[in-house]
Amino acid sequence: MTVTCRCADWHARSPVTTSSVPSTIRPSSDPTRSSTISRTPEKDEELLRNVNCDLLHRPSAAELYPNGFVNAVRIDMPGIADVLCGGLRPGHFEALAGTVNRLSNIVQPGIAIFGEKDFQQLVLIRRMVDELRMPINIVGAPVVRTPDGLAMSSRNQYLNER
Repeated sequence: MTVTCRCADWHARSPVTTSSVPSTIRPSSDPTRSSTISRTPEKDEELLRNVNCDLLHRPSAAELYPNGFVNAVRIDMPGIADVLCGGLRPGHFEALAGTVNRLSNIVQPGIAIFGEKDFQQLVLIRRMVDELRMPINIVGAPVVRTPDGLAMSSRNQYLNER
C-alpha cells in the first residue's frame, strides 16, 4: 500500500493493477502460504480504498493468459532472473516479467512504481522496460520499516518469533 500512496507524489490519479503470478503461488515449507499469499483481492480492495486509489484493475487469469499460464510467453532475463533468490525460484522472474509486461500493455501507464524492498524484481523490470523500449518510467519506492527495523511486507504475516 505504501507504493500506492507514493502515486500521490506523481499524479492526481492513482490507478492500481494487481495480479498473482501463478509461479509464486506454489507449495512451500509452509502449507498455508500457497493458498493465501497474493490471493486476498477483497482485503487488497479495502486497503486500496483507504490510500487514495482511484481505479483498481484486477484482470482475470483468462485475460492475462488467454492460452493458459503453462503456455504463456515468458520473457527470458538472463543474468538477472537466475541469480540471487532467482536461482532458488526457477522460472519465477521470467513469469513475473511476462505478467508485468501484460499488465503494462493493458493499462499503458506512463509511470509504474515498484518497491525497492524487492530490489532484484525492480532491477529486472527496469531492464525489461529498457530493452523492450516500453514508454514507462519505472520508479522505486523506498523501503518502509517497522519500529524494530523489519521491512514492511504483506508477507510478514508468515514470520514467526524465531
